[in-house]
Amino acid sequence: MNFRLGSIPVQVHGSFFLTMLFFGMGDMKTPILLVVWVLGAFLAVLLHELGHALAGRLFGLVPAIQLHGMGGTTSWPGGKRLTPGKQIVVSLAGPLVGIVLGAAMLVGAAYVPHPPLVGQATTRLVWVTLGWGILNLLPILPMDGGAVMSAFFQLFSPKRGENAARVVSILTALFIAAVALKYGVIFGAILAGVYLARNVQQLMASAKPKVDEAPLAAALAQAYVALEAQDGAAAVRLAEPVFVQAESPELKITAIRVLAYARLLEGQWGHVMSILERFAPVIGSEDLEKFERTAAELGRVEDAARIRALRLAEPAGMGPAVEGFRA
Repeated sequence: MNFRLGSIPVQVHGSFFLTMLFFGMGDMKTPILLVVWVLGAFLAVLLHELGHALAGRLFGLVPAIQLHGMGGTTSWPGGKRLTPGKQIVVSLAGPLVGIVLGAAMLVGAAYVPHPPLVGQATTRLVWVTLGWGILNLLPILPMDGGAVMSAFFQLFSPKRGENAARVVSILTALFIAAVALKYGVIFGAILAGVYLARNVQQLMASAKPKVDEAPLAAALAQAYVALEAQDGAAAVRLAEPVFVQAESPELKITAIRVLAYARLLEGQWGHVMSILERFAPVIGSEDLEKFERTAAELGRVEDAARIRALRLAEPAGMGPAVEGFRA
């Protein structure tokens, strides 16, 4: 399900509702309570991510929201980086929305008379707002508390701050997994294990030698020159290694855009559509509209319709990993 909140694209995966149903079926005594739980969870997580999105927009970021089986994610297509101080503000904005909303419902339930069913529903909604907000402040990456911790460490050590945060995340996830197993909270142990594995993997990846990106940046500049000269084949030859080898989001995203236009110059619509469908948020609405217009002018009605759908939906994130993908 895709929709927009103003200019912010929102994508909701079916796995989100399945997860909420899984959590609700064991505790909700009536179908009405189950429906209230699922809708309340949807609104709570959406508002949480909207807090991140609006805070990011204050600092010039372009947000996209995604709700999935693990909760929600706000991504920032475009690769712009924030200072650690601004990152802390953006990371805290989401939990703050849930905590304020949950506290308001607690106060309302305490002082406003209400039927028993409303009281039961409020109890569940307080958990999913206040509880989710507090849970997200745990010092584990990529949770909000972990992001705050990482940004705080980077204030003192920009190069080592993130790795220090990953070490703390690993230790915290180990502790939570052990406690969850002791008390039989299997799902909590699994979730902690997922975060543990993710942080171990990324900590190991950070230990690998960094790629010297100066030659890649130079190759990308030459690819731009080739594009201006209408030499799509040369632009592809120059930009494709950048796309595969670059580690910085800025270089990789720029290479994606160059490759899309280079493939268009070469008339390779299969490649063009593959790039657009996989990286629509990276390419952006303005460029997608240009591709849509070109497809329509060339009589490629079906491709134009597909690009238009991508432009209107703009799902969050950069899509699957780039390994094994040839642009």
